[in-house]
This record gives sequence, C-alpha cells and structure tokens, in this order.
Amino acid sequence: MSDVDVEVIDEKKKTAKTDEPDRKIDLDAARKARREKRGAPPSIVFLGKDWPLPHGLPADVLELAGYVAGGDWSRAVPAVRLLLGAEVYDAVRIAAAEDGDPLELEDVVFLLEQVLEVYEVTLPESDASGSPS
Repeated sequence: MSDVDVEVIDEKKKTAKTDEPDRKIDLDAARKARREKRGAPPSIVFLGKDWPLPHGLPADVLELAGYVAGGDWSRAVPAVRLLLGAEVYDAVRIAAAEDGDPLELEDVVFLLEQVLEVYEVTLPESDASGSPS
C-alpha cells in the first residue's frame, strides 16, 4: 500500500466520522448558556434582607405549582420550600415569626406566583373554587 492510499483511507475515516450525527447532548453547555443569558439569579426581599433564588426554576417546583394552580393549596409551602431550599425557607419562616408576623398562606402563594413570573413560567388557569378563603 502506498502513502497515497494511506492518505485516502485516513481522509475517508475523517469524512465518515464527521458525517455521523453528534449523539451527545451537552446539558452543561445548555445550562451555562441559559445562565449567561439570564444574568444574575433573582432574589426575594423580605424583612429587609435579600434571599437568593436559584439560577433556574427547579423542575419539581413546577409540578407542585401546578397542583397549587389547580386549587391544592397544601402544595404551596412544599413548592416554596423546595424553591428556596429548606434552610433558606426555614430561616425566612423563623425570621417572620420572630418579627411577630408569621408567614401566611397568601404570602406563600403570592411568592410562588411572583417567582413563576420571574422565571417566565405560565401555568394553566384554574377555577376560582380552589382559592383560599
């Protein structure tokens, strides 16, 4: 086999390799690009302090928020707790209680609605029968 034949074979290997579709899904690159596009993560101002939120909306929050939108208010606190992280949520809850004005369900639902808006997530409309009284 001559050097020319070897070059042709090597060139065919390169061509064959580049013609194959890329079957790798790069979640790292996608997350990095989304975060760069969004800029700094959002935060909540409560009792004069900034409480940080994650760069992206945790997927499990969306499921719980969907239940809340459907009228299952028992999922509001777990959704916000998951969103903030248990440690931050507990700190917010304790700070409010120590301030003499504990968190109310309406606070948690308002917070959840506002956070979904910041993350540009729209849930289907629910009927009014599930709203807290």
